[in-house]
Amino acid sequence: MRITEATLYTNRLDEMKRFYTERLGLSVSEEDLTSFRINLGEDALVFQEAKTEQERQYHTLSIFRLIDSKKQKNGSCHVSRF
Repeated sequence: MRITEATLYTNRLDEMKRFYTERLGLSVSEEDLTSFRINLGEDALVFQEAKTEQERQYHTLSIFRLIDSKKQKNGSCHVSRF
């Protein structure tokens, strides 16, 4: 099984975009007013704006899209804030 896409929710979308593009040198492949996507080869990170009262939330990992390499089936795994 391989994780092919992760969606990260953040209340600091602009800061995350600057960090991943300017500091890590990654490129944004898609974006709109509330999200952006960074492709990592065949895999991707999607950053989605989250409205929250939590002051220091940088990322909340929410959803993985998984591929079982033996069965080539898509699935989901939901994970709480970390």
